[in-house]
Amino acid sequence: MNPSRVVRVGLVQQRVGPDPAANLEHTVAGIREAARRGARLVCLQELSNWYYFCQREDHDFFKLAEPVPGPTTARLRDVARELGVCYVLEGSVQRSANRVRVSAQLIDARDDTHVWAEKYDRDLADVFAIQSEIAQAIADQLQAKLSPVEEAL
Repeated sequence: MNPSRVVRVGLVQQRVGPDPAANLEHTVAGIREAARRGARLVCLQELSNWYYFCQREDHDFFKLAEPVPGPTTARLRDVARELGVCYVLEGSVQRSANRVRVSAQLIDARDDTHVWAEKYDRDLADVFAIQSEIAQAIADQLQAKLSPVEEAL
């Protein structure tokens, strides 16, 4: 594998509470820590700084939805540029009985544009296959190769 095509990935655990600004700053702190450790691709659970809609049905929450690009992606873009992070990967997982939906989108943090997005609806038993498909799709978009260890995960 060409070492120049190796991409270090950082996974950021987000916090969702009643203060969207504090939630975003918590995410930014996680991105800073991931970049400090060498991440060039940062993965977020959600591109949101408010409660996940499926946790509580309240139509007033829809007023909080942001466009992409929007204020949150602009803030993340600025931090990514500052830290040399090239991409932000946002994803979500929903489960219903024995089914799972995984949504993922890759955003180029340098210019706040979508690179790739996909939804995967599968049986819960196929969750590891979905993980492999997503990893390969992202590697394809980044024109990177997964190492044998990464492919085995």
